[in-house]
Amino acid sequence: MRTGVVPDIPLDELELPDLAVRVDANLVTPADIDKVLAALASADTAESKLAALFVALGFYAGLRRNEILGLCLSDVQPYPRGGANVAH
Repeated sequence: MRTGVVPDIPLDELELPDLAVRVDANLVTPADIDKVLAALASADTAESKLAALFVALGFYAGLRRNEILGLCLSDVQPYPRGGANVAH
């Protein structure tokens, strides 16, 4: 759509860097998370249990740090057969 508000930008004159290396956005795999959770479980401290919860919520529920920190107990509804629904 041309509105005349912004002049046309000649993109054919734009010089882009050569990006020979591609970046994989999925740097952390489920196997990586399993290793982290196993290491945290072996520590068996209150802090490691809390860290394991944060890691699991971040990876498996896709929550960001601030979303995890903002959760209340009422936001997590466990399923009778395991798992939970997290309202965020």
